[in-house]
Amino acid sequence: MAQTVEMPPRVSDPQDSAQAPVGRVSRWELRRNVSMSPRALAAVLGSMVLLSLVIAVWFWIAGAPFVLLFAGIELLAVCMAFVVYSRHALDGETVSLEGDEVVVQVRRSRSVTERRFKRLWVRVQEDRVQDAGLVPRYRLQLGLHADWVEVGRYLSEPRKAQFAHELRVALAATR
Repeated sequence: MAQTVEMPPRVSDPQDSAQAPVGRVSRWELRRNVSMSPRALAAVLGSMVLLSLVIAVWFWIAGAPFVLLFAGIELLAVCMAFVVYSRHALDGETVSLEGDEVVVQVRRSRSVTERRFKRLWVRVQEDRVQDAGLVPRYRLQLGLHADWVEVGRYLSEPRKAQFAHELRVALAATR
């Protein structure tokens, strides 16, 4: 049975992951909490553009041509912000236990990277890191030796801890 942790994660019962046999696939989806899909975002953007252009053309016909120019500049800025948002709306990680491997897929913008680790050797590491003078953040990594990948980037600290616990229980059940 697949397990999913989303942001905000609906956390599964840790006992379920402890019951996962080696041959079964356990899977966690760790992704951003987005309020709109890119398709819905495009519909909202289209309606904004249409309404703004109708108003700007009305002002242009009424004798105020600069309103159309400024509306065009405004719409260009809004479209750029929407493009940046939609490129990262589907960012996240997928962690799955497949046979004797732990597979981690990381989605950032349009790129997808996949890392595979031997299930018996993989370690779950938790630590705190200081990023550019900001508040220390809780980091969760999977890997072994010098080969590590950060997971749960979009989860809150309690959810990262809960995911780490679930993953450790699932890994321990097969060792």
